[in-house]
Amino acid sequence: MCIPFVCCSVLLLLLSQTGTGAHVIGEWDYRVPPVQLADGGEVHEEWQFRRDGSFVQMLRMEAHGTYKIAGNHLISTLVKWFPDPTEFSIEGNVLIIKVDGEEVRLERLSSFSPSTDAVVGRWGVKVPFFDQVGVFEIALTGDGGITLKFQGQAMKGRYRIKNSLLTTIDRTGTTKYQFRLERGLLFLKPLDEANSEEKKYRRIRR
Repeated sequence: MCIPFVCCSVLLLLLSQTGTGAHVIGEWDYRVPPVQLADGGEVHEEWQFRRDGSFVQMLRMEAHGTYKIAGNHLISTLVKWFPDPTEFSIEGNVLIIKVDGEEVRLERLSSFSPSTDAVVGRWGVKVPFFDQVGVFEIALTGDGGITLKFQGQAMKGRYRIKNSLLTTIDRTGTTKYQFRLERGLLFLKPLDEANSEEKKYRRIRR
C-alpha cells in the first residue's frame, strides 16, 4: 500500500471541497414559478450535492387538498385531477380508481392500520414521466387530507466546482452551470442553453 499516494488523494479531495465548493454540499429545492399544476399544485426541482463529489437530481410535482368518502365514491377538492365524484374500490393492497371509464390500479405503499378507514394510506403506481419512468402517488390521511405526487426517476452523476463554474456529468452528458451562493441561497444558470434563466434554490438540508 502506498501511504503517500493515499494521503495525497485525501488531501486533494478535502481541498476540492473547501471554500465555496464546501458550502454547496447538501440538499436544495427550487419551486418552479409560475407553473401551477392544478388546484394549488407545485413543481419542484431538487438537487443533492454530496461530499464525495456525487449528486442526485429529481423533479417532483405535488398537489394538496381535502377529500371525503360517500359510499364507493371519493369526493375531493382536486377536481381538476379527479372527476367529482370518483368511483373507487379496494382489492387487498390495491386501490382501484375509475377515471373516464379507465381503471387506475395503485399498490399500497404504507402499512394498513385496522383503526382507520381502509382507503387511508399511501398508494402508488409507476407511470411515464417526461422521457423516463416515474411514480404517481396518492396519500390519504385519516383527517381528510389528500396529496397527489409525481416523482421522477432520480438522475445521478458526478460534479466538480472551479471558481464560479459547476460542472455535472451524468448519463445524458456534461452540463455546465454558472453558480453563486448568496444569503444562504444557491443560484444556478445553465451555460449550455440559449436564453436560460438563473434559478434560485433554498437549502432544505445540510
